[in-house]
Amino acid sequence: MNDRRPRLAHAAVTLAAVLVLTGGAIPSLAATSSPTETSTASVPVTALPSNLSCTVAVTSVNANQQIVTRRYKSDAGRASVDTEIYSSQSLGFTPRAVAKKESASDENALGDSGRDYYATSVKGDLYVIGQNIDGTIEKKLVNSTWAPVRLLAAVPAVSGTPGAYVYAIHDNGSLYRYTVPAGAENMQNTTFVSSGWAGVKNLTFLHLTVLPNGQPAHVLLATLATGQLVEYTIPNGNPTNTGTRIDIRPSTWEILSSLTVGSCWDLTQQRSSQVSPWIGTLASGEARLYIDKNIDTPVGSDIVGYNQIGTDWTNVYSGWGR
Repeated sequence: MNDRRPRLAHAAVTLAAVLVLTGGAIPSLAATSSPTETSTASVPVTALPSNLSCTVAVTSVNANQQIVTRRYKSDAGRASVDTEIYSSQSLGFTPRAVAKKESASDENALGDSGRDYYATSVKGDLYVIGQNIDGTIEKKLVNSTWAPVRLLAAVPAVSGTPGAYVYAIHDNGSLYRYTVPAGAENMQNTTFVSSGWAGVKNLTFLHLTVLPNGQPAHVLLATLATGQLVEYTIPNGNPTNTGTRIDIRPSTWEILSSLTVGSCWDLTQQRSSQVSPWIGTLASGEARLYIDKNIDTPVGSDIVGYNQIGTDWTNVYSGWGR
């Protein structure tokens, strides 16, 4: 799963990007025409090492209940941030939890851009949200019993294929895993994993690993209300065998209100990199950049924090963001 680039070539929408060198300042931009508006924060944007091409796409919903995607990019030592707002249509609600849904093709997606999401409402409705090229959205109600769900973490596998799952933490501290169907339908095959997850503040997929017995497993990255940065390894074939927990950092990570993981491509070796870029946001809207220098070695010394890259990133949903 980690040795591939994104499978979808999403249909182009109107995007404006600002490219700056390491330490350069980003000027303010006026809004563009529908379907998107683009703006950037007036703060320096730090670039990652020049042998890498990295992206982190952070999903949020603004006060007008519009989907907002902010993309941090660092390519060959040059960094940028752009903001994409679907301006022509409101969701009609502010989701409690959001997870990306990766379609195998545009024919399986709800929106004609090929970009779909699962989103839950406070009252418990589960929707598939599809974005269209013209800036409108398609919204399909697929379930109405999701009120207890407070966090969603999607595995970035093509919907309808083996390994396409969404993990969900409920208010009572239970962790469940759901199978993601190919089409715009309700999640299937509910599997109870374990209890004791009430202290998890943010949850996102980090990478796929192979256990000593040869079986694949998902590595999930979490921050806890007690401050720890944690990795959980959950066997793919038997999630009720909850695997292992490794504490990466012992404190201070409770300040993050969201955590999004991206991916890097090694330009020198022309393959996926083991470097993992992260963006964490605070309740104040400050966005911070981090990298894990090697996702296969879960040690605190691999985690490097960089400067803030934004100041107005609010109502952000944790997840895997490419």
